[in-house]
Amino acid sequence: MGHGAPAASTVASLQNVYLPHPVCLNRSPAVLLAALDGLLQAEWARNGRFVAGLAILVHPQSWQVEAANAALPMPVLGRPNAAWQAWSLPTGSPLGLRC
Repeated sequence: MGHGAPAASTVASLQNVYLPHPVCLNRSPAVLLAALDGLLQAEWARNGRFVAGLAILVHPQSWQVEAANAALPMPVLGRPNAAWQAWSLPTGSPLGLRC
């Protein structure tokens, strides 16, 4: 489980190095996670760390939501005036993990 300084270092790299990378900009959630998976494989090779993630895109004009999941539990989706529901997204592998 990721805690402490090593996990914080990986999150900092994710925020400051990997997400701003050109292959991650203006991508759909599934394409973003695939790009991050490729970029984070160097992190796995260096120190054995990988990342779980959920990418969500809300289209502002239509309010449609698009998402992709990498190794997180099933998210829960809330809609106005409706009960919370499990959001059945296919779950992919952790990002950067080489099997």
